[in-house]
Amino acid sequence: MSYRLLLAALVQLCIVDRNNAEYMEGSVNLFEDDGFSFLGHWMIGTNIGNGTDGSWLLPAFPAGYIDVTLTLHKPLIDNTLFELALYDDQSGSWPKLMPNKSNGCRGHDRVWDINTNLTRDHVAIQFLLDNDGNDTWTKRILIHEHLSTHWWWVYVVKCDFDKSEVGDYVRNDMYYKIHWTQANVNAWSTELSLHEQFQNTFHAVTPWLTLSLFVVQCVSYAVFWSRGHPKGYVHAIVKLITVVLALQVVAQIFKMAYWLHLTYSGYKEFGILTFSFFFEVTANAVFLYLLTSIFGFGWRLSVSRLHKRVRLALVVICVAFEIVDFALFVWASEYYPDEEITLYRYTEHPQKVYGTLMLLFGLLWYALLLYGSIRDQWNGIITELQRNFRLFVGFVLLWSWFVWPILAVDAAKTFPIDRIDFTCDVITWCMKTLSFFVLVVMTHAANPYQDRFMDLSQTMTHARYTKNEDAAAVFDESDDDDDDDDDDDRAAGQKYSASLQMNEIKKATIFSTKAAGGGSKRQKKTKKKGLFKYGMRNQVMLESDDDEESDDDDDDDDDASDDEQDAVEHRQAMMANAGNNITVSAVSVDAIKNEEQETLKNNGE
Repeated sequence: MSYRLLLAALVQLCIVDRNNAEYMEGSVNLFEDDGFSFLGHWMIGTNIGNGTDGSWLLPAFPAGYIDVTLTLHKPLIDNTLFELALYDDQSGSWPKLMPNKSNGCRGHDRVWDINTNLTRDHVAIQFLLDNDGNDTWTKRILIHEHLSTHWWWVYVVKCDFDKSEVGDYVRNDMYYKIHWTQANVNAWSTELSLHEQFQNTFHAVTPWLTLSLFVVQCVSYAVFWSRGHPKGYVHAIVKLITVVLALQVVAQIFKMAYWLHLTYSGYKEFGILTFSFFFEVTANAVFLYLLTSIFGFGWRLSVSRLHKRVRLALVVICVAFEIVDFALFVWASEYYPDEEITLYRYTEHPQKVYGTLMLLFGLLWYALLLYGSIRDQWNGIITELQRNFRLFVGFVLLWSWFVWPILAVDAAKTFPIDRIDFTCDVITWCMKTLSFFVLVVMTHAANPYQDRFMDLSQTMTHARYTKNEDAAAVFDESDDDDDDDDDDDRAAGQKYSASLQMNEIKKATIFSTKAAGGGSKRQKKTKKKGLFKYGMRNQVMLESDDDEESDDDDDDDDDASDDEQDAVEHRQAMMANAGNNITVSAVSVDAIKNEEQETLKNNGE
């Protein structure tokens, strides 16, 4: 049912009125708008003419065109006059009109009372004289500009709206359709407002660049699959990164289709853009989950797996956050642009709200990362180098993924008015791609340092516990990352025995040179219930990966039998009487390899 509702919402967004497009259409009501009805705005370029003085004003050298069609709800019988008024962003024009629309008229007794000191151009609308009939009026207006680019606003005006004898026409909606085009550009840019110039080129290139990164990730996936033990094993992190990039490629293909459709038809199909953002939001949710679980909780940096309750909480938080992100998109793309004052996406309220939310989430995320890194290093689970690496990469991701959206609001004010959205879109894409690239490089099978900082094998040995020479037969590999149902009984028994022995030594030592002390069963049971159990490698947040094992009962670890507890205490007593305590430490993979070689050498002798 939820999928059907989501699909219905997407379809509804696809069929909304195509407002705020290079073709703009809709309806207005002069009576409700107090005689000033806003139709649309657009940025027009320049045309200096042929170089002679005043040639830019000639009909042969317009900077742009606006084709207008107005339709009444029924044919007009008595002649009455309307005005089509154009304003630009110069200080003496629209900026004076916007605070108080009454400034647009010298009076309200006659239709020709419009204040021409504010308009850049105005045209009388006479339905009875138009060849399309008494209910329709069409006109092509030439826009001339030779010095600099400007925003242009177009309004239907009737200064005597409350005194008109044809009040029935004023009080009913008037349908409009306008088409803006640039005049002094090539066909690739004709349908684009000047502040959107180069957007179609940019979005026609980025899908192929993202596709290249996706191919690189697929190569890594294939290498892990072929080298896995057993063959075909690929860790969930590698799978999720591949899914993120696949979704991102699909999102950018939809966005490319949106801009190509606009370039060749003049219509902004927000339905296409909505599907693009749906896939992008899904990719963002998965990526946010990866960032939090890997860097915040140390998944495969310091712990083998996350507790299923932690995983569920992260999924809920990430999905909820991206739902808010999707709602902001609908606000920014479907409704907010209809406002007269909306000019740039990166300086308006939706971007400010989104940037603030991302900043707050990012600060919480980095605080969790900082706490987890220092905590893991303090408890001997990771080395100082690994801690610094985790902090550094997290700092890069903090700026590229979380901080940039709010920085874009202020950065946008420093760019030229015709390049604000384009420049911010380029930087935003670079920041997101950098974030993806960081995780791809960290986890890539071709990275020679990948296993030094992140263990993606089925059995996590990245920072295993080691032992002194007197305890050579006690310690073995760290806990497996998943449960293999195909293991035979003998292998399962050996695995359980080694795990049990390791747990006994951990409980006896806890990174301490003191003898293992006693304690009540209640205290030990309380420790086992915690999500964070330091001194017990690979049992931090002890649960299986999402794609590697089925969920077990949450209370299985809490209900250890008395027989097992007696066996543990008996073995602890034997170790305490051995005379020498066992020293436990956390080392890197290189240290483990060297130690294994020395053990093999000693056994050979």
